[in-house]
Amino acid sequence: MSAATLEHPQHPAGSMGALSQAISRVWPAALLVLMAVLHVHLALTRSINWDEFWFYSQVEALAQARNFQPLQTLHTQMFAWWLPQLGGTAVEQILTARWVMLGFTAIASAAIFVTARKISNDTAAYLAVAAYLGGGFVLNHAASFRVDAIAAATLGSALAVAMCTRLRAPAILALGALIAVSALVTIKFVLWFPAFLGIALWRWEEEGFDWRYVARWVAAGLVAAVMGAALYLWHSAAAEAGQAAVSTTSYAGRSAAKMFGLFHSPYLYLMRHAALFAVPLALAVVLAPVLIARDKRSVAKRAALALLWFPVLTPLFYHNSAPYFYVFILPPVAIAASVSFAFLAERYGAPMCAAAIASFAMMAWVTNEEPVTQRQHALLSAIDETFAEPVAYFDCCGMIGRFTKANGFMTPWGIEGYRASGEPRFAGTMEEQPVPLLFDNEQMFAPLFESDAPTFFHPDDEAALRSNYRHFWGDLYLAGHDLEAGETINWNVLVPGTYTASAPLIIDGARVEAGATVELARGSVAISNPLNEPAYIMWGDNIAAPQMAAPSDYWGGF
Repeated sequence: MSAATLEHPQHPAGSMGALSQAISRVWPAALLVLMAVLHVHLALTRSINWDEFWFYSQVEALAQARNFQPLQTLHTQMFAWWLPQLGGTAVEQILTARWVMLGFTAIASAAIFVTARKISNDTAAYLAVAAYLGGGFVLNHAASFRVDAIAAATLGSALAVAMCTRLRAPAILALGALIAVSALVTIKFVLWFPAFLGIALWRWEEEGFDWRYVARWVAAGLVAAVMGAALYLWHSAAAEAGQAAVSTTSYAGRSAAKMFGLFHSPYLYLMRHAALFAVPLALAVVLAPVLIARDKRSVAKRAALALLWFPVLTPLFYHNSAPYFYVFILPPVAIAASVSFAFLAERYGAPMCAAAIASFAMMAWVTNEEPVTQRQHALLSAIDETFAEPVAYFDCCGMIGRFTKANGFMTPWGIEGYRASGEPRFAGTMEEQPVPLLFDNEQMFAPLFESDAPTFFHPDDEAALRSNYRHFWGDLYLAGHDLEAGETINWNVLVPGTYTASAPLIIDGARVEAGATVELARGSVAISNPLNEPAYIMWGDNIAAPQMAAPSDYWGGF
């Protein structure tokens, strides 16, 4: 054997080279397939969040031509014509709709890849996409039936259009349309402004700082404004004109005042959790400013990269930065982080980086919470079986989509707005329309019925709710009133309709036998219980409580 053979073993080297090439071809596909499998599994199993029920209730409102808030609800148009027609409970329909959310997540991922490869290379772009998809908060919430994946897809696509074209007429129209749709899906689209400024700066330099390129962006902005106005007018036509205008103005004003403030977000502490559940992406994000500063590219392009990176700081000043928010805000950050992935892949090898991303994604998936979807489905199935026809109801989040939710969205922000208004909104609603059902699915109403102590509710609302509802089953309360043995009351009925007596009662001087029904109008009615035992009168025609035990603990966490 010659020295040349010892020093240059051709076959092993050739084998290793072939193996390396095979790995380089396989790992991107394997990594993305793994991410897809994890996302699909969680989409089909993860518990429905209260925000998803609210989203679905908006779809039902449009489908049933009920009044609705036209701002930030354009997305309901794509679901209203088919989703409620599928039948089943809201849980089943939301799980179906999550497939659509996965589609939007795929679009957002493609936009990250297309844009990142222009900044770095294909390898770094693949890693950036996988790191985005494998981050714990994105993994858990990308398929959630919310606006985040939709806005990430439309805004991400707009970035890709701006990065990959010279913004001629078709691209200007596409860019303007995508921004218009994004704005009507969520007003937080403005949080992507630094990213768009960064892409514009990047491309402006490539266009030789030609001012005609700036004019194309202005044209895209005009297209967005005109198309946005047209879409809004079309969408809001489904709502009552007066109600739509008032609610939109009010909502926009409250949002602007509430949503921004340095370090005031109640979810600020979750930035640490976001990093811990997405270590590869977090490392790339932390490393990016250093690499951008040392980059040999022009000042304009380094500034552009910094602007793409900037949205990672949004939770520091944006109020509603809950875990699902990261699905929306991280695509431009992942694009900027592709600079870090290019560096890490060159130093440690792309397969090693891919393995790290896959490992942390698997850990986030394995440690996921035990789903309570079956309890949610059982609860809503029992409600559907109990009420043959939809009724109006109060609750926190619009959990019974096919029924008419009669109060606002009772998030902490919603409760704060309710208290700040100083208005008895529940009593006011009850005076305007019958609301037979109260669903205490967030236990915010429970204190009203446990004692006479003051609550966060307006005093008039406390009185109206306490005197007009009685416990029915689980967390459900129906309009009605309890009477002690021998008690006589003058009851102010705020929920007119058919009522059933549990025992012989004297109502406005007429005897009503047990199980008999009586029509009660709004206003005062005299009711006497002639028996030596408690009795009650309850809304509905002998509505029986479900036979099954009422599910408890039917909410999952973030």
